Amino acid sequence: MSSAGTLTGYVRLLRQRAADVGDNGLVFDLAPTRGTGFGFGTSAQELETGTLDALRSARATLQAKAPDELEAYSSLVIEVAESVAKAVSGVSASESAAIDKIKAALVTS
Repeated sequence: MSSAGTLTGYVRLLRQRAADVGDNGLVFDLAPTRGTGFGFGTSAQELETGTLDALRSARATLQAKAPDELEAYSSLVIEVAESVAKAVSGVSASESAAIDKIKAALVTS
């Protein structure tokens, strides 16, 4: 399965689990399945900057509105990133570095 397919399937499964237990909370609202505005013409730097900014924004929103959800959200994002990285041929050095940046963006400052 491709990385994109893994990500899509993972988010769909998480949303279904939330619906099954009646949890439609803020954590799942912060894990959208709609488009991000990134496309084939997006540079790697733009993609990285936009993604990390979005994660920092989500972290700030959670800190302000639902601080008890921050740990669950961070765990969700990291688990998805790790699953996508492993999807094709294991985790490369660049993927590991990207996951480290994601973790850093989710740390409370």
